[in-house]
Amino acid sequence: MHHAALIPWLDPNVIIHGAGPWALAVVLFIIFAETGLLIGFLLPGDTLLIISGLLTNTTPVFGLDIWAVGLLIALAAVVGGEVG
Repeated sequence: MHHAALIPWLDPNVIIHGAGPWALAVVLFIIFAETGLLIGFLLPGDTLLIISGLLTNTTPVFGLDIWAVGLLIALAAVVGGEVG
């Protein structure tokens, strides 16, 4: 059963699959914005992290292994925290 999100463009599946080849850059920007910018409370960062990890581990969505994706996401969060 598929459930539609209350705000469709905030659905993590829509974000990742809609970004195409830029999916990892979009995920990194959302994590950066959530930790460093004042607009971060509107973004689905936690859910996006879980779905990114699952998709990285099961299908080559980002073209990288899970360790590289995890390191990049951690780096985006640290840089966002420093900027904020």
